[in-house]
Amino acid sequence: MNLMALIKYATIFSIANFGWAQEIPQSDIPDNILQGEMKKLVVLDTPKILPDLIVQDFSRKELTLKADKQKVLLINFWATWCLPCIEEMPSLNAAQEKFKKSDLSVITVASGRNRPDAILRFFEKNGITNLSTYLDPKGKLASALGVYGLPTTIVVTKKSEEIARLIGGADWNSREAIRLFEFLLDSP
Repeated sequence: MNLMALIKYATIFSIANFGWAQEIPQSDIPDNILQGEMKKLVVLDTPKILPDLIVQDFSRKELTLKADKQKVLLINFWATWCLPCIEEMPSLNAAQEKFKKSDLSVITVASGRNRPDAILRFFEKNGITNLSTYLDPKGKLASALGVYGLPTTIVVTKKSEEIARLIGGADWNSREAIRLFEFLLDSP
């Protein structure tokens, strides 16, 4: 790797990881949630309204996913070649199964070069049956949302506001993650 590439990746890493590192307002999310797997959750000081999410379906048709003001969204950016992404996918599936009759919706976005047939094979092989998945082949949505590393999961309230994100893999079916979802679903 040449020096310019190293500087470029170091800059992206610092923006992706440290630019979000703000003091977590402990009063917004209870302490018993920000432990264990959710200790890595970076809570924004000021929630951000999400733009429309422009993605592609498996036929490469462009779709606009509008945030549903009745649902809590978990938007997970991943790739078929990303080991931490692959490891956390079953926990996202289990969380969606656990909350399928609630207002929690887990959406996965395969960012970058991911062949639809490879995604379908991965989902079938791993019993992933509860997740909606879309494509972001050129990473435009990921870039627009400031996603510079995979996996990244964005937490969106019923007000269509991003309130937190987690960079890296996590167990989304952990006790702390379940408490997070319950807290958000009970919030006005």
